[in-house]
Parts: sequence; C-alpha cells; structure tokens
Amino acid sequence: PVVFWVTMVADASNRKELINFAEFTEKKLGFIGIIVNNVGMYKHLPILEDDENSFEKQVNTNLLPAYELYRFFGKSMVSVGEGHIFSICSVASINPIAEAGVYSVTKYALLGLNKVMRLEMQPHGVKVTAIIPGSTLTDSWKGMEVDKNQMVLPEDVAEAIVTIYNMSKGANVDEIIIKPAGGQL
Repeated sequence: PVVFWVTMVADASNRKELINFAEFTEKKLGFIGIIVNNVGMYKHLPILEDDENSFEKQVNTNLLPAYELYRFFGKSMVSVGEGHIFSICSVASINPIAEAGVYSVTKYALLGLNKVMRLEMQPHGVKVTAIIPGSTLTDSWKGMEVDKNQMVLPEDVAEAIVTIYNMSKGANVDEIIIKPAGGQL
C-alpha cells in the first residue's frame, strides 16, 4: 500500500482537538484504513501517592484517543468492509505494576476496549489487534540508565505491526506480546 501522512499539532487528550485532527486527516487523505493507537503517558507512582488529577489526565491520554478515533473512523471501515486497528497496550495491561497504578488501570482499560472493538468489527471484515509490549525503549525511560540491548525497541513494535497488517485477509492476530529477551526490566 501507498503510505501518506499528514501533520497537525493537537492535544490528543483533548476530545475537541482530537476530533478536529480526525476530520482534518479524513479530509486530506480520504478513507483511513489503518489506525495505530499509540498515544500514551507513563507515570511511575502508586495510586495512593499520585496527585488528584492524574487519573483523569492518564485516562484522557491513554484511553480517550483510541475510543474517539474508533468511533470516528470505525464507521467508515464498517461501511467499506475493511480496515485494521492496532492499539499499543502494555504488559501492564495483563500484569499490573503497583508502582505505576493509574497507568496499569488505563492500559488494562485500553486492552478491554480493544477486545470490544474486535468483537464489534469481526462481522464487518475489520481487523483489530492489541500490541502488548514489555519494557520498550521510549521516552518513559528518559533519565534512567538502561541497556538498550536489553529492551524492546520501537522498531520491533513497528515491524510486528507491518507483519500483522500484511497477513492474509482471512488471518487476524488478536494480541501479540513482545517482551525483552532477558525478561522485564
């Protein structure tokens, strides 16, 4: 497939800006046949030590964009009978991290949303996949000393998405877990 991209500055945690982005993208590109839900923030704090606005902020960042983009683009995918939605979850979706409580809750919710999307879309020929990476070398690790050779690289996640996307029309990968070869950090 031909790949195009458009850029626009938008706060994905702000519903109005997110919908403006979706409308802008659809206007510029037409039918959107693939979505990669990869907006997220990580806060390394237990729930009892977190500030009062953290839950809302992380829900609005880690969950709201996937929900709203699904509602916006999913209807046209159904009408065309094709498409693929990828959600970048986290191993915290299946194995919560006490020291990142709110993050774990929001990623658990994202995995749940992904499962519902898959059930809704299956009868319409639209594929939905949860990518569940472990310790991945992203800005979440900024300021910490880590060995990048002991981590999942963003390129590994991207390669998994491309491979899954290129599978036959009859195949769907519901979930894929990608962990560091030496175990979680």
